[in-house]
Amino acid sequence: MLKNYFKVAFRNLIKKPGYSFINILGLGIGLSCFIMITAYIRYEISFDEFNEKADRTYRVNVQQPDNFYLGTNHFAITPAPLEEAILNDFPEVETATTIAKRNLFLTAEGRTFNESGIIASPLFFSVFTFPLSEGDPETALTSPNSIILTRDLGNKMFEDGDPMGKTITRNDGMEFTVTGVIEEVPANSHFSFDFITPASSDEIYARNIEEWRNSGFFTYIVLEDGANSTHLQAKFPEFISKYSSNDHKYYLQPLTDIHLRSNVNIELSANNSIIYIYLFAGIAVLVLLLAAINYMNLAVAQSIKRAKEVGLRKVIGAHRRQLITQFLSESMLSAFLALFLALFLSEMILPIFEVLVERPLDLSYLQDPKFLTMILGSTLITGLIAGSYPAFFVTRLQPHKALKGGSAKENSQSNLRNLLIIGQFATSIILVVGSMVIYQQLHYIQTTDMGYDREHILTLNIQDSQIENQFETIRQQLLQTPRISQISSSDQLPNNINAQTTLQGWEGNQDPDQEQPIYITGVDYNFTDLYGMDIIKGRDFSRDISSDTTQGAYLLNETAVKALGWDIDSAVGKSISAWGGKGTVVGVVKDFHMHSLHMQIQPLTMYLEPDRFRFISLKLQPGNLSETVDHITETLTKFSGYPVSYSFLDDVFDTQYKTEIKLNEIVGYFTLLALLIAALGLFGLAAYSAEQRTKEIGIRKVLGASVANIVALLSKDFVKLVILGFIIAIPIAWYAMNLWLADFAYRIEIGVGIFLLAGGVAILIALLTVSWQSIKAAVANPVESLRSE
Repeated sequence: MLKNYFKVAFRNLIKKPGYSFINILGLGIGLSCFIMITAYIRYEISFDEFNEKADRTYRVNVQQPDNFYLGTNHFAITPAPLEEAILNDFPEVETATTIAKRNLFLTAEGRTFNESGIIASPLFFSVFTFPLSEGDPETALTSPNSIILTRDLGNKMFEDGDPMGKTITRNDGMEFTVTGVIEEVPANSHFSFDFITPASSDEIYARNIEEWRNSGFFTYIVLEDGANSTHLQAKFPEFISKYSSNDHKYYLQPLTDIHLRSNVNIELSANNSIIYIYLFAGIAVLVLLLAAINYMNLAVAQSIKRAKEVGLRKVIGAHRRQLITQFLSESMLSAFLALFLALFLSEMILPIFEVLVERPLDLSYLQDPKFLTMILGSTLITGLIAGSYPAFFVTRLQPHKALKGGSAKENSQSNLRNLLIIGQFATSIILVVGSMVIYQQLHYIQTTDMGYDREHILTLNIQDSQIENQFETIRQQLLQTPRISQISSSDQLPNNINAQTTLQGWEGNQDPDQEQPIYITGVDYNFTDLYGMDIIKGRDFSRDISSDTTQGAYLLNETAVKALGWDIDSAVGKSISAWGGKGTVVGVVKDFHMHSLHMQIQPLTMYLEPDRFRFISLKLQPGNLSETVDHITETLTKFSGYPVSYSFLDDVFDTQYKTEIKLNEIVGYFTLLALLIAALGLFGLAAYSAEQRTKEIGIRKVLGASVANIVALLSKDFVKLVILGFIIAIPIAWYAMNLWLADFAYRIEIGVGIFLLAGGVAILIALLTVSWQSIKAAVANPVESLRSE
């Protein structure tokens, strides 16, 4: 019997090839989108699950109540002695480790490499699962002079590809012996590295091993089987009070929550957000639902013809259950044929999608039963939803009504079809508005005056003290090139000043206990001039004024002046106290965006420190930039044996908005697909409408109607539905996108123009789609359509 159902279903598909093609193509595109987004979501939620003890592993975070930094007072870094104290005081903790990120110059076989890695305490491999292909994980980090490499770094540093037992020299002259090789660090780890050195070999760690006042290390613990993390966390206040008198609040964060549910300062690497996962999941479901609505719309349109079939089947003895099975078998056959198309499309598009989301995705369905079950289940549900109307409503018709064409149900069918079209275009318009708002906010970010120049500025990340010591000589040599107009140095770049301190006193403050949090950076003499910053009061640092270096001179931004309770006109010449010393404000700099536009401009002070810096900034003349960069790197290699790390400031700026840029691209592509699916459905409905009104069109033409009249007649009903969808979409899109924009301190306002443009795009697509069928029907010979009359 089941075989017969599918045989009849297959014949019906062949009988109506155009109808079947639209259904299968629409469902195929929808399922393909769903599969790819599901693969992406599956990858994102898998972060750190490769660790064997992931379900019992936690990171210790800390909340510092009075230290709001970059918008939050939660931090991922903790004091160095925390690991040992936890292991000593809590028997429910099985093991623990401390790590920190380090960038080092490593030399082997006469070649030097600038590599990113971590320091780790000896119990690192008892917490994390990074199998060693060579070496013993229990002893690989016990010696201060040991180092573990990844296979890729080992192959890069040693020509024979065998690093075990060989010597590597750090830039301070310390020698390490390779004691282990990690084959590969999984891409779905919340931190990555190319090497591991023992924490005991790190000067900063050694200096802070008994210091509870300084935080700079990441502490991870593994609980014993059956231990309760909530109970352990409740003991932290009393535990911390034994070692420290501050009011910091320590708490546990599950390892598998870090990548998607972490909003703390100073992460090991950039994380994603669970909000974006929900957003992409919603897009996947919406696109798939649009495809299912297409099928249902066309099924509703065809239901009058199918009603006669239902009546005839009932007359010759068919039960309603058999008819339901027949209709559902047709929709299920279409859904699974669409699934095969979707799998093919997904495999073809996956490499492009991987580049778009910057993730190594995998569509190994058979190796992952959960993924396969989700895809098959989604296809099954889509097929059931798509075939629900003809299966459960058309089969309810009494035989005598069905054989008359089911006219009693025609109005309800038309209403349902209209509601589905409205819903489909409302969804599409919401996506269009969302895409436009994201694009306009990114355009606003790119075009807003940040308060500093970022065009043609090359930045060098300096890690070699030899360059610091010889900076003036380097500067003079480079300035001999006409293509370089200015050179300056600084501790931080103007788009990301993240060092923070507190002012303990300032002129006019009457409360000796009051402190003012303030961001701070050391700069060279001409830093503000190179970056085109405006000094609105006072002066810049000057080589001609010795007191700038001997007595302490500061530049404040406008926000800092206001935070101290001063007037901008009278701020110059006033004193501030920090780090046990006093200095004088010599100038006020116009506010500039020293963080991303997610944050309000914060108080900032810049002090003169030309001899200690991490960055060199060079203002270049337009044209031949690659040649200028080559000349700069060649010059620096004369003073340093280490590789030169450089980037243009506009590229550094763009990385701050990488998430938003990717979101814009992804939402844009899926909006286009949603519009394509909606247009496919509308195309099919227009074709059906034209077919149903063939004789009406013939009569109208005989009576003198023009082609334009006929096109308007067939198009106006669909355009009305799109307009209704537009009206419904406006408040939903406005609310959703204002929620997204709320994350920006500086943002666009959603104007009427965005909605009008989105509505115009939807109406234009509807008109183009419907017009094709309308014109085709309008130019047909009326004799052909009226012949049977």
